[in-house]
Parts: sequence; structure tokens; C-alpha cells
Amino acid sequence: MRSSSAPARFGIKQASLALFPLAAVLILLFYQSFERDFTLFASDGPLGAAKATFVALPAIFAGAWGDLIWIGYNGGSASPMPTNLIRMALGAVNYSKFYEPLSLLILGICAHYFFRILTKSPVISVLGSLAAMLNMNFFSNVCWGLGTRAICLGMIFLALGLVLQSETGLRWPRVVLAGLCVGMAVLEGADNGAIFSLFVAAFVVVRAVLTRENAVAGTLRGLGGLAIVTFFAGLMAAQAFAYLIPTHLADASAVAANSPETKQAQWEYATQWSLPKIEIVRTLIPGIFGYRVDSPVGGKYWGAVGRSPGWEPKHPNFARSSGSGEYAGVLVATIALWAVARSLARKRSIADKLERRMIWFWAVCGLISILLAFGKFAPFYWIVYSMPYFSSIRNPIKFMHVFHLCVMVLFGYGLLDLYRNFILNKSLPSLSVGASLAAGFKKTGSFTRKWMLGSIAALGLAVLAFMIFVSSKSDLIKYMSRNDISATEAPAMASFSEREFLLFLVFLAASLALTASIAAGAFSARRAKWAGVLLGGVLVLDLARSDQPWIQYFDYKDKYATNALFDQLSDHSFEHRVTARVAPFRPDSLIAGGQARDLWGLVYNDWLQHPFQYYDIQSIDFAQMPRTPFMDTNYSSSFFPRAENDMSSFGRLWQLTNTRYILGMAAFLGDLNSRFDPQGHRFIIKTLFTLANDKSGLPLVAQTNSEGPLALFEFTGALPRAKLYSQWQVTTNETETLQQLANPAFDPAKSAFVFGDTNTVEKGNGSAGTNAMEGTVEWVSYAPKKIVLKTKAEARSLLLLNDRHDPDWVVRVDGARVPLLRCNYIMRGAMIEPGAHEVVFSYEPAMTGLHISLAAIGIGVLLCGFLAVKKG
Repeated sequence: MRSSSAPARFGIKQASLALFPLAAVLILLFYQSFERDFTLFASDGPLGAAKATFVALPAIFAGAWGDLIWIGYNGGSASPMPTNLIRMALGAVNYSKFYEPLSLLILGICAHYFFRILTKSPVISVLGSLAAMLNMNFFSNVCWGLGTRAICLGMIFLALGLVLQSETGLRWPRVVLAGLCVGMAVLEGADNGAIFSLFVAAFVVVRAVLTRENAVAGTLRGLGGLAIVTFFAGLMAAQAFAYLIPTHLADASAVAANSPETKQAQWEYATQWSLPKIEIVRTLIPGIFGYRVDSPVGGKYWGAVGRSPGWEPKHPNFARSSGSGEYAGVLVATIALWAVARSLARKRSIADKLERRMIWFWAVCGLISILLAFGKFAPFYWIVYSMPYFSSIRNPIKFMHVFHLCVMVLFGYGLLDLYRNFILNKSLPSLSVGASLAAGFKKTGSFTRKWMLGSIAALGLAVLAFMIFVSSKSDLIKYMSRNDISATEAPAMASFSEREFLLFLVFLAASLALTASIAAGAFSARRAKWAGVLLGGVLVLDLARSDQPWIQYFDYKDKYATNALFDQLSDHSFEHRVTARVAPFRPDSLIAGGQARDLWGLVYNDWLQHPFQYYDIQSIDFAQMPRTPFMDTNYSSSFFPRAENDMSSFGRLWQLTNTRYILGMAAFLGDLNSRFDPQGHRFIIKTLFTLANDKSGLPLVAQTNSEGPLALFEFTGALPRAKLYSQWQVTTNETETLQQLANPAFDPAKSAFVFGDTNTVEKGNGSAGTNAMEGTVEWVSYAPKKIVLKTKAEARSLLLLNDRHDPDWVVRVDGARVPLLRCNYIMRGAMIEPGAHEVVFSYEPAMTGLHISLAAIGIGVLLCGFLAVKKG
């Protein structure tokens, strides 16, 4: 290890050396990715979503229009970030195989750089990078399909390392690069990157103040550095801001501007994913609350993260939903605690004043993060929730990302202290392990003796807690049964938790013993290499074992195999939509019986996320839409039933949204005609089918037959996707329009509403009240961002396209641009003159954000070249 004054070096050689241990561990964990037909599970960004036409790269760098769910939505634009470059390079199938381990590898290499700059030690750098790469919080998110969060953390590590390295020279170029890395973290992690950026900002200022003897000069230097980081982070993240501000943040500001009662009403929804205080124990015991909600052999998650607001037993919403773990690693936590304890010791065990204060800084940041992660289970999150735009950050548990970063940094400081004072300290006597421990224990008043006594006490308390936990097994089973865990599963899940607690004791004993042995000098001088080997062995064995349950593979050829039902729905799918729910924002379906309904909900949710996207099947429903725009919520809520037995408003919603196909039990045909369409009776059975098991044993395969019991219903009364009207009404009153659209007396097949004034839409409503024939519309071609139609009409007509309105859509008639109209409150339209015309709807969002982000990347490349030349 070099002296603390010598600048640390990190280049291609150091990165290459870091690559080998990281890659070796990942290959052992993800070896099935090399098998031909197997791909990794991903809830977010599965293979089906990666293959969907609307997210094809490189086209979505110029904007993405999500046409497969709801009535369409603004999907933003793909950013020039590592995730998208990996997907473009690998293709959909290889991306689903290798993106998760590659994102973890990027995190590991970035963490290696940070720890190399912080400690100047190759060994500590490898240990720190392994701890970051295998940290369960990020590992589990990656295995859920969110590799962006690992890369986001990697960019934060780079930013922190650059700020540290800027203290040794070439300050401003490195601070600029740090800002660009923070911006890339925002591009990758969105609100997660924004959360990290707040703590990076604090780090920049605090570090500058602590490294200057003059507090005023340090503060000014810190604020200057913060301004540079903020500016260049904004440049890099320009494309993300260009999308988030007019969409997500605009709705958030509307909520913030509302009354306190309105904001309170959003509170439960925004804090659904909060961390219950008791579950903080998951940071030390990985599976005590289980792992995934679908883990086998008793490993199902049974905590309360993700519980729906107002949930009660037998309630149709979520009792829980965990897609992530919180385990930091016993050894990591032990050594992080060592760092904090040494910094607080009276005899200044850590002599460097700056190191002590930085340890306190990261410890305070970790504490703040935990308090905020508790969300609705503690009073602290409400403080930040009340601030502008914070209500747009759903899920307070995201602050646990910062907590784990803090633990990792403290782990690095702890290793630095152990190596500097106990492993590389040549003044310590060369004794056997046993003799070293005995000598250390005899040193009355020494920190090592106090640590040993504390370790013994901690292990004893842990054993006592385990005994209490085991003796309370029957109470735990009863608790599980009261909280939506079946009586047959609860005993196995309780036993699984016991085993996880027992494994925790094993690794706790090993970690405490290893730390105490190092502190006693047992691995000093000639045994130094064994300290690294043992630390690395315990670290990898512990974290890799606990991470393994998050890794799931499946045979993608089997999972995405087509069938007659999917073939029918995917045929010209742009001309119709399908649903299996009574309404898009409700879980109700046309399935009788609680168990059958729950099973159907799982099946259909799987179809939405996988085969429907794989085959570009458009559905009014969605598996995930965490931030529904206000306009969409307002529109759909206008069609809730006016009476308990009157479902005609749902039928009207299907009619207006071009929802031609409905999935449900064949026995509901009578109800559909009598309750959903009492005036028209326009529902018929198109296809009968049943469900069969796939290779995994789940009933996910649709098989057509002549008996059912399931059916694909056709609603012949649904409006076509594109239609010409000779009659329309001009309006500026949104509330009145929604009321008219839901009114049974209004016939949406004969007339439509157009928002605007008489300067845009001719007064007199075209040929309203005349006998002019409505024209015809033919499809020429369809793509998510470009729709080409041929129209023919005798009189001036309104062309209604039953896709969601967005100002970034442009309409051209025979090559000439015409105004885009907002019709029927939320749909797109245009005025068409008499005669035959070619009408093109094209999605053309502004490219300014992309150009700024690309310019920022160019600046980063130039600065890297400049630093490389200077280094040479």
C-alpha cells in the first residue's frame, strides 16, 4: 500500500486486473446464460418487452411511442447510456441473457476505481468491488430486470472517485467529469439517480470544507465544485429532463399545487413501497422474511413491502410485493461498524482527522437514508414528500440504495484501517493465530480487547435472539396465516426463515472471528496475503449464496411459443385492442370464483408482460404503469358505473377505445350483452379455449377447443381505430365532454367531440345536420411512430384516430402539415377536406435533449483524452 500522500493510479492495467475476479464470480453465478435456449427472468424489461417493435433501437433514440398498452403513451426517448448501447449491440435474446451480469460487471469495475482512489490498495479495491457487485440490494434489482440501478450506482462511484482524485491535481477537469457521471446516473436511474445526486452534492461540499483549514474558503470551493457538478450533470441528463418535466414532474407539480387534502390522498399510493422498521433486519439476515414472492421451497417473501393501501385479508389487492433484497453482507456490515467504532474511539484509533470526519459523514448519510426509507412507517419521509417534486418519487424504499452505498464506503474505510494498522504493520509481533488472539485479549483498555468483548456479546445476543425466534415458530405461522399466507405454506416458510437465521449466525461468527484475528495481529507481515484470501472467501461465499435465489432462468422458446389465440390477436393488431379486465385501472375480470379469478389474474398479467409484447398485441390493460398521467386517470374514472348493476359505462369505455376483443369465461356472454351493452347486445363468442400447463407447470398456454370454459369475445360495437365523421361538436369544456361521452344517449359512432375554437374547427360542425355520407378510411401502413391512411369523403370531415393525443404527434395530409386535434377528450384527430387523401400521423418529439446529452458525452470523451495525455 502506498503512502497516503501518493496519488493513486487507475488505468487500463488496473481495470484489467479488476476484471478477472469479478468476471469469474459472475460466470459461476450466471453460467446458464451460455445455454442456448435459456434467458434470465426479468419483470422490468423482459425478453418480450425488449423485442417489442415500439422499443426497437436505434429508432427510439428519436422518441418512443408505447402502442401496446392502454391507448398509447409517451415513452420518452432512449438515452445514449450503457444500457441502450448494450441492448443495441446484443439484440433482444442475447440482451435478456447477458445484460444482468454485464450491468453488475460495470458496477464492479466502477466500484474498483473508487476504492482504488480512496485506499490506494489493490487488495481493498478488489474486496470493495466484490462487495458492491454482490450487494443484494442492487443484485436483486438487477435480477428483477433493473440493471439500470447497478449502472447508476457505478456512475456514482465514478463521480465520487473523480472528486477524490481531483484533490491530487487537475481538479476542474475531474470535477466536470464527476458532474457528467452524475448526469449519466440520472439517465440510467431516473429518480434513483436524482436521489443519489443529492448525497453526491453533500459529499462535494463537505469534502471541500474538511480539506481546507479556512472554513469560508472551503465552503466557497465546495459551492463552486457543486455548481460545476450540477451544471454538467444537467447537460448529461438533458434528455431525461426533456421527458420527465413535461410528463411526470408536471403532474407532480399539479398535485403540489392542490390542497393539503389532495396531497394527503396521494400519500398512501406514493409510499406503498416503504420499508417496515422491523424489516431493517433484512440488511443482516438475507432470507428471514423470504426472498421473492414466487421463491420455491418455503422461500416466498412474507413481509409487508408493497402492501396495497387499506389492504386486509381477502382483499383483492397486494398483501406484499418484493422484487428486491436488502442484505449488505455480515462481513461488510461488521467491518463498516469497525470503521465507525474506531473513528469514535477516545484514543483516536484512526489518526487521520479527515478520515474520521468522512466516516462520520457517511454514517450520518446512512442513518438519514434509513429514516427516509421507512416511508409511511415513520414520520420522517413526510418532510421531504411535502417538498416540490418529491411526491413524484414513488417508493421511499429507494433510499435504501443510498444506505447500501454508505455501508460499502464505510466497509472500504474499515478495510483501510485494518490493513494499515494491523495487516501491513511490521511492528506487530509474528505470533500464531491463537497466540495473537490471546495477546490481544490481554491488552486491558485496548480497542482490540473491547472489540473482542463486544463481538462475544453480539454473538451471544444473536444466539439468544435465534432461540427466541425458534420458540415463537407457532406464533409466526399464525401471523403468516392472518396475512394472506396459506396454512399449507406457512410452516415451510417459517422453517426457511429459521434456516436463514442459523446461516446468519454461522457467517456472523466467521466475520467476527476473522476481524478479531486481524485486529490481534494474526495476519500481519508474512501472513498478510492470507488476510485478503480469507476476507475475499468469506465475502464471496456469503453474498453469492444469498444472491443465488434471485437468479431465475426459463426456456424462452417454450415461454414465447405462439398459439391460435395469440395468432388471432396479433393479426393486424393495430386495428383493435384486447382486454381481460372490466376496466384498465381495476383488477376485476370476467372470471367466476375467487381462486379461479386469482389464477386468471396471474396468467393474464404474464401474457401482458411477455407474449403480448413479444407479438405486438395491443391491449387496453397494462401490467405496470406507476405514474399514470392525470389526463388518463381523469378519462378512465369518468366511466365508473353509475349504479351497482349497471356495467354499461365500462362497455362505453371499450367502445371508445377500440377494444374489440375481451377475454373471460364463456358463461359471461349473457352478462356482457345485458349489462355491458344493454342497448346493442353486440357481444359474440369469437373463439373458445382452455388453459394448459407449460414446461414450468404453470397454466399459461391457451389451447383452442369447442367447449371452453374460456372465451375470446368480440365486441362488434367497438369503434374502429380510424374513422371519418361528417358530424362533430366543438368544445372547450373538459368536464362536460367527459359527461357526454359516458352518457348512454350519446352515440359515439355518429358524432365526436373536438377541443378547440371556431378558428381551428369550422363553426357549424362540418356537414352536421346534412345527409352527407361518411367517408371511408383504409390502412396503408402501420408503425408505432408512423401511421399512414387513405381517406375518401364527399364533404369536409373529421378523421378520428382512437390513439392517445400527444402534442409531439404531427399530421400531414398529402404532404402538407395540418393542425393536430384533440378529440373525445384524449384521442387524436385531424380535419380532412373532401376528396381522396393520404394522411400521415408521425411521432416527432423534439431532439434538443438528445443533442445536449450527446454534446455532454463528447465533452466527457475529450476530457478523458486530455487526462490520459497529462497522465502520459
